[in-house]
This record gives sequence, structure tokens and C-alpha cells, in this order.
Amino acid sequence: MLDTRAPKCEAGINLIRLDLMHGKSFTGFGKPGDCKNLPKNVNDFDVDSRGTKSLVPCFECTVYEKSDCQPGDSITIGGNRAFKAMGKKKQHWRSWKCECKD
Repeated sequence: MLDTRAPKCEAGINLIRLDLMHGKSFTGFGKPGDCKNLPKNVNDFDVDSRGTKSLVPCFECTVYEKSDCQPGDSITIGGNRAFKAMGKKKQHWRSWKCECKD
């Protein structure tokens, strides 16, 4: 049962973690389906790290080469470390979006 007295979380929830190497990481929060641009100081991450993942198992998160999740090179990170990469090995990334898997 939903408790209507519970506070709303307008900012969303933690959805994705990117391992930036050297012990640092980026945690992206938001609402499922919303596109978010990465901060200017986050443009590369370790795709093969166990720390790079969707934080919600039933979600797939896609990181895009272009701002505002525009079409182009992208990498999709599944909830159970299922990686599907398209594009170059070394890449600079600009935005991300997480959506519920079908």
C-alpha cells in the first residue's frame, strides 16, 4: 500500500554509477526516462570496472557521446553488468539516461 504521507523525492533516485578510476566515481540521480547531461569534469570512465553499473537491477542506463542524449555513439549498461558497447574504445561522454528494461 502506498503511504501518501511519505515525502516526494523531486530530484529522483540514484540510477547509475560510473567508475572514474583512481578511487573516484560519479553517481547519477534523476527520474527514469529523463536525460541528464554529465558534469563538465566527468567525460571518461572505466567501462570494464565492476563499479560502473546501473544501480537499479531492472534498469538499463545508456551513456551518450553527445549532450542531451542525442543519437550517436553510446554505451548501454544493464542492471546485471550486461554491457553492450557501440562506438570507439576511448570516448568522451556527455549525457546519460536510465529506463526500465522491457
